Amino acid sequence: MEKKCMIIVTILLLVVMATPIKAIGQIVVEEQSTTYLYNAIKSETDPISIEKMLVQMEKQSASEPRDAMILDAGRYIAAKAYAHAGDAQKANYWMNKINNKSWKTSSLSTVTRALIEAGMLNDAEELVKPFLGQTGSNNFHYGLILYKRKEFKAALEYLKPNNEDKSDFLSADAEIYPFALIEADKQLDAFNEVNRLLKISANRSDRFKDASRKLFQNKYGDEIRYEFLLDSMDTVDHNSTLTKIAKMETNQLAPDFELKDLNGKSVSLKSLKGKIVILDFWATWCQPCIASFPGMQKAVDYYKNDDSVVFMFIHTQEKSPNAADDAKKMLIARGNRFDVYMDLKDEVLGKSPVSAAYKISGLPAKFFIDKNGFIRYKNVGYIGVDEAIPEIKTIVDKLKAE
Repeated sequence: MEKKCMIIVTILLLVVMATPIKAIGQIVVEEQSTTYLYNAIKSETDPISIEKMLVQMEKQSASEPRDAMILDAGRYIAAKAYAHAGDAQKANYWMNKINNKSWKTSSLSTVTRALIEAGMLNDAEELVKPFLGQTGSNNFHYGLILYKRKEFKAALEYLKPNNEDKSDFLSADAEIYPFALIEADKQLDAFNEVNRLLKISANRSDRFKDASRKLFQNKYGDEIRYEFLLDSMDTVDHNSTLTKIAKMETNQLAPDFELKDLNGKSVSLKSLKGKIVILDFWATWCQPCIASFPGMQKAVDYYKNDDSVVFMFIHTQEKSPNAADDAKKMLIARGNRFDVYMDLKDEVLGKSPVSAAYKISGLPAKFFIDKNGFIRYKNVGYIGVDEAIPEIKTIVDKLKAE
């Protein structure tokens, strides 16, 4: 029995020894080398070294369809590496060898961009021009080529965003279009685009912010609206603002009144018909009221040149016998610059009449009155400084649009 086993083992060894060593090695290499080489290619930056490994990878994968995707990924890396090195011919060679459609599309975009960054605008144009209209990326890169050639007006057609997907406008590429508008002397269009991009995200490059600041300054004569917009978009999501505003909606006729400001000048609500009026009821003893003033001051400054919007800060429910003087001192000390109207206590009624007419249940209280004299939004209670800014602008914009 032992002798028979030895004979069997000997026969098996002879069979193994008769098998070509290369063939055995190929079995092992073909199982591992494609992945191994691809990982090596991914970590390499020198295009010549990448190409050598890729050629080896092609030889070993020739008979293995399952490796086709990995092979195309390697070709993509080679094309990108040669493009970054400024070798358009080699970049094209490896890109054209890609069979997978998605890899080929991605490669076209990446290689074109790499050639642009390498300053090879003619090569980039030759590569991407036949594919214009197929993807937004192709159009953008062609527009970028024209932009870098200082053909700004021609570039606008290709750089202009063709949809409202916000994700497309968060990258630095989104800034190219407004820059092109500025260079093409389309200042109003540039302002609108800058305004839109800042509303999506205030996280922009310093160059973009400098250009934006100048546009706002040219349009309005100062930077206040620019700063106001940055504040509003930096801190509060627009959708949550709309949700919050929806809870403030109402529709009732605003009680008329006539009050004097701190200088003794009388103003009635009915005299402001045709304008958007914002009433802010407050008191010097109300800490939440005072805490909201920095945001309200920004809002007042934002609309200071807009005659269609009026702010009335109504000092009410005061407990001090020297209410007007207390209000003046406090405003001066805090550096606030807005119009304050005194809703002094009526000795007969025993309460502040305007506050009573508006049924104020707590301070601060804000009322937004439309051009026809109807209260359309109201909020009682403290609103954070960062929240107040976008809420006021959004409400005013809605009322203006009616």
